[in-house]
Amino acid sequence: MGVMVSLCAYGQSDGRRIKVLFAGNSYTFYNDLVELVEMISEETSTPLSTTESAVGGATLEHHWNFGRNLQTKKLIENTSYDIVVLQDQSLRPINSPNLTLQDAARLSSHILKHGAKPYFFSTWPRKKSPEHQSKLHETYRIASQANNGELVPIGQGWALARKRRPNLPLYDEDGSHPSPLGSFFTAMIFVGKISGEIPARLSGDRSSEYYRLLTKQFETAKGSWDYDFLRMIALDVLQTEG
Repeated sequence: MGVMVSLCAYGQSDGRRIKVLFAGNSYTFYNDLVELVEMISEETSTPLSTTESAVGGATLEHHWNFGRNLQTKKLIENTSYDIVVLQDQSLRPINSPNLTLQDAARLSSHILKHGAKPYFFSTWPRKKSPEHQSKLHETYRIASQANNGELVPIGQGWALARKRRPNLPLYDEDGSHPSPLGSFFTAMIFVGKISGEIPARLSGDRSSEYYRLLTKQFETAKGSWDYDFLRMIALDVLQTEG
């Protein structure tokens, strides 16, 4: 069951599912992140219905200009989303923050016009460059504040978790993309941010074999695969940064 926490959750009172579109790139679609968010939310009192518009290497400009055959703007126009999550190419908020902010503003205006709220997926730096975390976070923080949005402090959560457990395997072998554990932890933070809850336990009976295997790992493994530890970090970072 979920445990309520003092978070800035999305307000919903009519009993229907919150509809969420994730607009991003490989950080968004790796390891079925969007599916994991929906599945974990089933364990809370605020279930989500999630979809994605993502292709590898996409920038927010691609989402705005229909680049890479992305149909994000049409999806926003034609579907009654409650939330649209925006995630830029991983290095752009560091190297070209003004471009990230420009495209964030254009997309946010479109999102708000069609009755949804923009949420900003503040990502993590490359494993070899942890010093970039502060710049990433600052760019997304400015974007969220300037566009009536919400900040989802994923990178800050990763930094805190790795500070307390330096060998925590959140990264894939390439040192950029998330490992399965990294995507699972990211999904936990998203669920906590949107619903105001993070499940104290997972039932493990969802349809995805991937979900069942990860749940089993959390229940049986020790150390870095400790579900309670990851949940504690997610709650901490949402209460301080979210």
